[in-house]
Amino acid sequence: MDNDSMVLEELATAVLLIDKRYRRAGPIERYDMKRSRDDAFNAYRRARVSLLADGVLATKADVREMEAIRAEIGRARALQTLVAGAVKLVAFASKFI
Repeated sequence: MDNDSMVLEELATAVLLIDKRYRRAGPIERYDMKRSRDDAFNAYRRARVSLLADGVLATKADVREMEAIRAEIGRARALQTLVAGAVKLVAFASKFI
């Protein structure tokens, strides 16, 4: 598997973790999460198009960074930690857009 594929897999997993938490949240927490969740999905979508179209762009360092972001999102218990992870995901994905 190339670096782009590994980054995309980690991005997809992280976005789905955010969405899972969003779907399980109560109305107030959903309200607080909606923008971050939507931004994460949009960043993933745009990065995916770029990574699939332009050949191998990601490095091993990118793979490690995305793994760390996904792990942070997966461990997040507090809403603020999850939102911070989503912001990191968006910033990370932006370098491929």
